[in-house]
Amino acid sequence: MDHANNAFDFLLNIVHWFVTFIFLLRLILQFLAVNMSNPISQAIFNLTQPVLALLQLIFPTIKGLNTAALVVLFFTQLITIFLQTKLIGMPIGNLQLLATAILVLSKYVLGFYFWTIILSAILSWLPNSAYNPLAQIANSITSPILQPIASRLPLIGGIDFSPIAALIIIKFIEILLFGG
Repeated sequence: MDHANNAFDFLLNIVHWFVTFIFLLRLILQFLAVNMSNPISQAIFNLTQPVLALLQLIFPTIKGLNTAALVVLFFTQLITIFLQTKLIGMPIGNLQLLATAILVLSKYVLGFYFWTIILSAILSWLPNSAYNPLAQIANSITSPILQPIASRLPLIGGIDFSPIAALIIIKFIEILLFGG
């Protein structure tokens, strides 16, 4: 790739990451029915609502799952992968494009949960973290994963090892799906 292609690829990756992160966060916050009075939840809602308002006319929310946000996430992956393969001159078939988009989105979801668990653990060490809007969201997102693990693991010296166990499970799944 030449310098112009490298620069375009860099910008494409930044936009891809931002759009994926914002709409994935919206999807998860809405699915888990996280408190919408939280200022971070409100910001995510306000950022995504202009796009989703139009799409929700076609793709309704089903049992808390915002299918419009899922469509945005999927098409973001499709467009990015298509543009990246064209940028390097690599042909890609439709089926391969779809499969790659699903795998990339799966990798983003696993990475999102991995880093949110780490964030939640770090924020739990801070005083008054229960009042921190970021900590509240991180806890709301991670508790459905951590609570079932914590109920099966004993506290050792008063320490909850469920975040470590969850991180190991996520990395195990990543290695199974994507290799080392």
